[in-house]
Amino acid sequence: MEAKIQSLDQELNKFNLETNLVKLKSLELERISYETPKCSAEADKVVEEVILAGQDLVCELCKSKGIEKKCKGDWDLKLHISKSHKRK
Repeated sequence: MEAKIQSLDQELNKFNLETNLVKLKSLELERISYETPKCSAEADKVVEEVILAGQDLVCELCKSKGIEKKCKGDWDLKLHISKSHKRK
């Protein structure tokens, strides 16, 4: 990835501002597209809270029967309930 950015930098240095503004702008945009944006500390904190909040949910129906079934997140719990506790 760094090699691609360096090659784009070299191409940008070759161009003169008066020669081809469209090509220059397209190379600048391509170079920017390869850079990864940095997350803020606040965003990292919120993502971590969401990940930690969804771990190890316990199925209440199994718990009432004396079985402890842990699920990794809401989706896993919904799948477990739909498969294990079907109404017959």
